[in-house]
Amino acid sequence: MSYRPPFEPDFDLVLVGCGRNKDQKTQQARTLYTGALFRQSRLWAEKFGRKWAILSAQHGLLWPTQTVQPYDRSLQGESRSWRAYWGRATADAIARSCGPKHHGQNPLRSWEGRHVCLLAGALYTDAVRRHLVGVGLTVTEPLRGLFVGQRLQWLRQQLEVQA
Repeated sequence: MSYRPPFEPDFDLVLVGCGRNKDQKTQQARTLYTGALFRQSRLWAEKFGRKWAILSAQHGLLWPTQTVQPYDRSLQGESRSWRAYWGRATADAIARSCGPKHHGQNPLRSWEGRHVCLLAGALYTDAVRRHLVGVGLTVTEPLRGLFVGQRLQWLRQQLEVQA
């Protein structure tokens, strides 16, 4: 694993990628996903983000307390044009949910200068990043380029360092 120094995380919003492994009953989104990477990312997001949410291939933006049914969908099986549509719709959902209401203006502009952290795979982050950066958000992707085992190791190290 390449060395990535610890940093002082202070994020307005942390977006965690959904996971393939899910419980098979309807429940809050924060407990639906059962994979190790999601669980570690969730712990990290709860510790270092003022708000956190889930990037879901099925639902776009999911807040942790939203009730959802299990599903089987990934951006991996979707076309490039559908992923672009998903990214724009998800960025718009972030704007509607997080920013003040604007009449006739892009509500993401109210987030200008804020800091968003993406803890998700490249298909998910690539789809939303340009929309977020394009309106002036600072976007950090500390897991970009790491394999799953490396991501888990980095998250665990950060949680220990910041304990």
